[in-house]
Amino acid sequence: AAMGAKLVFAGAVAGIVSRTLCAPIEMVSTVMMCRGDQCVSMRDELSRTWKAEGLKGMFKGNGANCLKVAPSRGTQFLVYEFVKKVLVQRNLGMDVAKNSLHA
Repeated sequence: AAMGAKLVFAGAVAGIVSRTLCAPIEMVSTVMMCRGDQCVSMRDELSRTWKAEGLKGMFKGNGANCLKVAPSRGTQFLVYEFVKKVLVQRNLGMDVAKNSLHA
């Protein structure tokens, strides 16, 4: 049980870190989808947001994104590790020598 909690936590943290690092690009892509033809480029939108709202504007909506991604990534990581362990225990992993990945 403790190992499962660690895996869920690790997956959740990884999801939060990845979302946070990509937050400015996510924000710009969302703005560009909403504004359509009014946008010139991603660089222009990043610059416009930085000038208007500063660092805070770059991470607009990141809290909600993290709340959404943490449980799903934690669960995904736990299931992945569990299935990998079962496959290896039952010797069902694929062999690297046969041009496949080993689970």
